Amino acid sequence: MSDRKNSSINYTYLINESMYYIVKMALKEAQKNGLQADNHFYINFITDYEGVKIPEFLKTQYPEEMTIVIQYNFKNLRVFDAYFGVSLSFDGKYYDLVVPFKSITVFADPSESFELEFKQEINNIMEDGEQYISEDNLYLIDDKNKVNMPKSDNVISLTDFIKSKNPT
Repeated sequence: MSDRKNSSINYTYLINESMYYIVKMALKEAQKNGLQADNHFYINFITDYEGVKIPEFLKTQYPEEMTIVIQYNFKNLRVFDAYFGVSLSFDGKYYDLVVPFKSITVFADPSESFELEFKQEINNIMEDGEQYISEDNLYLIDDKNKVNMPKSDNVISLTDFIKSKNPT
């Protein structure tokens, strides 16, 4: 068994990149062919992540994280290497949003019972006035900026998977 600290392979990064690729391909499919059958996407993202562009009223309403739904009322979906852009309807008016893939915390297609949860790279997190740093500085952050490792019935966390394969 290898010592994790001496490993040159960052599996968390590789898994996240693979999952971002899945999101990108799903969005490209929707861009090309529209959404078929009951497909629709819930996308949670960090609103103050570098490169996120949303209207100021949404930034005020969702200063940390928000969820968008891509289903019926969307236009101009465009997918690029590092981000996607879409026009969504809020109160009957369309607004343009730009969302970098790395700002995404959750991507789901409920019609397929499909969900991906991403670990966001954070250097320093304050919790109860103390700095919280793990070996790899990777966390899921909830809407109160607290470390959170949510679990659902069909999602296995990377940490649990690694522990099950390498019991210590």
